[in-house]
This record gives sequence, structure tokens and C-alpha cells, in this order.
Amino acid sequence: MLGPVVARTFVQSDYDVITLDKITIGSPPCDSSHISFDLSQENFDALGELIKPDVIVHCAAITNHRTCNDYPDLTYRVNVMSAAKLAQIYPDARIIYISSDAVYAPSVSIARESSALTSGGTYALSKLQGEVELLKVSKLATCIRTTPVGFAPTRGEKEHFLDWMVGSLRERQDITLYADAIFTPIDTCSLAQVLVDLVDIPCPSVLNVASDSSISKYDFGVRVALALGLDTATITKGFLPETFNSLENRANQSLSIDLFKQYAAMSAPSTSQIIKNLANQWRTHGQHN
Repeated sequence: MLGPVVARTFVQSDYDVITLDKITIGSPPCDSSHISFDLSQENFDALGELIKPDVIVHCAAITNHRTCNDYPDLTYRVNVMSAAKLAQIYPDARIIYISSDAVYAPSVSIARESSALTSGGTYALSKLQGEVELLKVSKLATCIRTTPVGFAPTRGEKEHFLDWMVGSLRERQDITLYADAIFTPIDTCSLAQVLVDLVDIPCPSVLNVASDSSISKYDFGVRVALALGLDTATITKGFLPETFNSLENRANQSLSIDLFKQYAAMSAPSTSQIIKNLANQWRTHGQHN
């Protein structure tokens, strides 16, 4: 979801971009080059012979929680060790590692970078360990804790929140969005521009990047649907069920961006701007087809 947008944004900012993916794609995003490379493999030496990057944006991750639980060794290799291995073969590279809001403890509501961290959940722990292993190796790395929203390219990826919601509404299926599930989402285009800006800014090793205010998933979903011209009649306002695992998940996934405001050259986007960007992305890049 995020990788192609990041590649396009860096190209537009006059970077020479090379994308890495274990899947050989038909054509790389925008004017970037592409190398087929499996980040789960043990040895990265061959990659070190092919390219010498100045900047690495590490977006790759296994994000499906069931897959993480079923394949913990694979999750460890991709989510934990791949960024550290890149730092080992490219010690002088500026590395930006995309982490997750999931690294914070379930008891935390509006999370600051210094807030308590998670102790459970395979996916959450893998992202947290990924930060730790990377920062052991690289003094030039920044770990971005964030909640990106956008549309996945049609490449067999799992459905993300918006893909699921839009697909369901177009089929006039009944869906429930939770009014007590709170977050601070940021669209992939805004996040990608933040990453470009952060490359040359001395900033902390860990940084929250999010929108400027919290919103429920119900309110956010309804506003996005209206912006896309979709009928919201089949959306039901609901509340988190009793089966919600509060020991591993945060009902309030909001992130504090006080530290971000100190370092970033750009302002955090508003919810209205994020929704506008999502509508433009959906229309411009054919996600509505």
C-alpha cells in the first residue's frame, strides 16, 4: 500500500529511486527502477554488490496478524531483521523504518514516543523488535510510528481497511464501523511527503507521524465514503464487541505528534485534508475501477 506511493513521491522530489520486492512487477512505480529481492533471506551480501543507496525507506512488512501468528520465523526475518541487515551492509545510509502504532501498550490512549510499549501480539512485537535491532546497528536511522491509510495496489495484497470498506459499500453490503475505535490516521501521500522532508532533518530515532486530531473509525469511514460519492445507508454505527482483545490491542490508537511538530518542516495534515487526498488517490490511480 505505502511503497508505490513513497517511490512516486521520492521520484517527484528528484531522487533516483530503486524499489525492492520479492515479486517481480510488470513495471516499477513511476520512473523508478526495480530489483527483485526477498527480504526474508539470510544473506544480503549480493544486494550490497548491486546498489549503494544513500537513503533507504523500509516499508516492507508482514502486517496480517494471522500470518504473523502462523509464521513467526518468517515474520521475524522480514519485520525484525531485514532493516538491521540493510543497515549492516549500508552503514552510511540514512534509514527510515516504517513501524506501527501497534508497538504501544494496550493501556496507552494518546501515545507519546516515551509511552509504555507492548508486551504481546506477534505483529506488534515484531515491529518493536525491528526498531530495536535497527537502532543497535544504525546511528542514522529513524523509526516512524504511524497509522497509514490508503488503497492497496491490485496485486493480490490483503485488503486494507479502506479497500474493504469501499468494496463492501459498492456491493451494497451491510458493514459495521466502530464509534469507540479511535485513531489518528494519515494518508499515504501525506506520509510519503513527510518521509521526503525527514531525510535531511536531524530528528529523534523514534518519531510518531499522524494527523493533527483523533477520529473514530465510524466517523472517518462515513466521511471518506461521502467524499467518494458512495451511499452510506449500509453503514451501521457500532461499538467494539466483548470479544475485542484489550490485552493486545488499543481501542484508542491515537498518537501524539508534539515531537513531530518540533522537527518537521511541514504541518501535520488535518482529517479533512487526509480525506481529500484519499479521494484524489482513489480517482487518479484507478482504485475505483
